[in-house]
Amino acid sequence: MDLVHVLLPSSSTMQASNFAHVIFQNVAKSYIPHAPLECHYILTPCIKPHHKDWVGIFKVGWSTARDYHTFVWAPLPKGDQRQQQVTFEAYYLPKEDNDFYQFCYVTHKGEIRGASTPIGFRQPGTITVDVSDNQEMLVITTQEQIEEVEKEKAALELNNTTLTEENTVLKAKIEGFEKQVEHAKEAYSSALEKSKDDLKSMEKQVLEQKEKHEVENKILCEKADQLEKQLTQKKEEYLTAQKANQELQEKLESAQTTIEQSKQMYEKAMDKLEQVKQETEALKAEIAAYKTELGSVTNMKSQALSELEIAQSDLHILRKENQELTKHLQKAVKVEDQMGRSTEETCMPDTGKFPDRRKTEYENLRKKCKITDSDKEQLDNLCQILKFTEEELQVAKCREAQTAANLRASEVVRESSAAELCIARQDIQLWKNNFDKIQQNLSKNEIRFTEMEEDLQQKNSIVEIRTMEVSELSQEIERLTSKIDELKANSAPRGRIFHLEHPNPYGVPVPVTQPSQSGLHYGNPYTERDMPTGSAIPAEGMESVTEKEDQNSRKCPVCQIRFPINMEDHKFEEHVQTHFQLECPMCHKIFIDTPQHEFNEHVENHFKV
Repeated sequence: MDLVHVLLPSSSTMQASNFAHVIFQNVAKSYIPHAPLECHYILTPCIKPHHKDWVGIFKVGWSTARDYHTFVWAPLPKGDQRQQQVTFEAYYLPKEDNDFYQFCYVTHKGEIRGASTPIGFRQPGTITVDVSDNQEMLVITTQEQIEEVEKEKAALELNNTTLTEENTVLKAKIEGFEKQVEHAKEAYSSALEKSKDDLKSMEKQVLEQKEKHEVENKILCEKADQLEKQLTQKKEEYLTAQKANQELQEKLESAQTTIEQSKQMYEKAMDKLEQVKQETEALKAEIAAYKTELGSVTNMKSQALSELEIAQSDLHILRKENQELTKHLQKAVKVEDQMGRSTEETCMPDTGKFPDRRKTEYENLRKKCKITDSDKEQLDNLCQILKFTEEELQVAKCREAQTAANLRASEVVRESSAAELCIARQDIQLWKNNFDKIQQNLSKNEIRFTEMEEDLQQKNSIVEIRTMEVSELSQEIERLTSKIDELKANSAPRGRIFHLEHPNPYGVPVPVTQPSQSGLHYGNPYTERDMPTGSAIPAEGMESVTEKEDQNSRKCPVCQIRFPINMEDHKFEEHVQTHFQLECPMCHKIFIDTPQHEFNEHVENHFKV
């Protein structure tokens, strides 16, 4: 069989090369209408299979992917297997007519990625020649072919008899199904009326609830705004209090440092005071020692004074006696001198008697003078002792005065240290009071912060609860709105519904035509909600549309595809020429008058490599 590439009409938005993504193989020119049909195809690497892809039978002249007659799901390939096949059940195939159809591979997005050569559905014994220019054609065949055709005809007649009996049974079943459909239709009508009434009441309730929810939502929004404002205000107050707390913390730290400094100063003052006390005790001990020494010196002075007085009195007496003795001695000396001269002059023989007597007197006087000299020396010694004692007494007085001055200075230092200590104690007490006040303020601020945080958390929880209520109300409104839409969609008039062997590939139930119509559309692979859901247009009703299209388009004589009347001639000729040549979808090599099996082998070689 020759493989003919069928291009899209110019109204399609897809490129012509997309039709080579799926290649149909072993496509016959005609198939038996009442027998299962196998369709073989190859998936090229240009297409990515999807579980919602499908293969449909389209009538030649289709314009969109919705113009299918029937379809089956395309299986996903296992591994690297690219050769696939699907089977169309006989019940869903087109009836015997003179129209041509095509296999088309449609993706889950509604894009057609492959199309086969035109096929027909005819009985084996029927010879139908469709020539576009209505010219007669002479067919020449052999006797063997005629006998083979007659045998096939006999088998087909037998098969036709069987099918006729089956048709009778099926007609009876169809009548039963029609009765069931009528009963279902009546039940559906009553249920529809009830649903309409329920829908109206529900719409009314929903509107009331919606208005109520809108009012509540508005109130909640206002409350939420107020809470947000309060929350912002509380946050500002919290920040202000936090700043004040930070300032108090800084003041507390400075107070603590000041207290530490005061403590250090207090310790230094105490150490200094202790040192002054020790110095004072030492000075007191020295003063006591000086006092005792002064007492002993005073006693010695008094004794020395008394002795001095006695010695002075004795000295005075001795001086008087010495003066008297000196006078007597002078007188004696004078007398002796006078007597000596007179004696020498007058009494020379008596010289030995008078000198001895004078000598004894003289010696006695000298002894008395010596005694007086010794007393004088003793008196001088006593004077020196007295003078030394007076000097020591003067030194002791000076020391006493210096000690008293040192004691007075120590007292002054002690008093100043005591004053400084008192001032330091007062400062410490003042800082302690300030510290207690700061701690009280901190505890109050912490309690206030805790209350503000709890209040803030409560308001946040209220805002979250209100937000959840608003979201729940919005979801409830959306749910009721969707339910109203579903009820409105279900309340629309529908045709008779049949349960098909092949369900709708996109999940939206679309009613099909009645069984009496010959051109049936089974299911809808698209989920467009705004598509018309009424009965499908029968195939015979397309003739008027086709006549109108003939005036505004021109048709390909081979594939019957229509193109706009204003299409360029060379493009139309290129399209017609594609029916008489094969192009490899991989290397784009063109094969002219090449057998189909050679072309298939060439394409398969690309996948083997």
